[in-house]
Amino acid sequence: MCATAGEGLRHELQSNQVPAEGVAGMKSTQACRKQICTERDISMRKSIFTISILMLMLGILVGTSFASKSKSVRKNTAATTSLVIKISPSTIVIGSDQEWVTVNTNIPYGDADCASLTLNDVAVAWTKADDLGTLVAKFDYKAIAAIVSPPSATLTFKGLMKSGEAFEASGTVAVKTAGPR
Repeated sequence: MCATAGEGLRHELQSNQVPAEGVAGMKSTQACRKQICTERDISMRKSIFTISILMLMLGILVGTSFASKSKSVRKNTAATTSLVIKISPSTIVIGSDQEWVTVNTNIPYGDADCASLTLNDVAVAWTKADDLGTLVAKFDYKAIAAIVSPPSATLTFKGLMKSGEAFEASGTVAVKTAGPR
């Protein structure tokens, strides 16, 4: 009956009438209902399983792609990218009450030998990683102010990578003398 029921079964299910065959026909209609529901359930489960597998594969591909890109960037940062520094403040005022001269770099923090860092041979006071994970070095402002003179000075940032590779970069700052107080 299930194989030939087709539209007749759907009509019977919708109208809720007792089939012409009586209770025996009703039992076969109920069996057909169960079979249709079971077939739908199996079909839906297969679809959900297929979608889940596809999503899992997509996640793996995206994760693998992201991981390989971040590894290659990390490997190449020190070796092939030239060192870029930014010195703050951009003007050193001799006699100022400033505390730090800050050097921001593009070096991954974990790759630098922080104890080796100098700015015009003044040793680093402390270091940290910025929000991008790159090296930020702080130098004593008064020590730097003592070795520069107006109108400008070139400050050279030097150090070593943990691999032993040396690096160096320079930046120019304006230099002024503090006015009378």
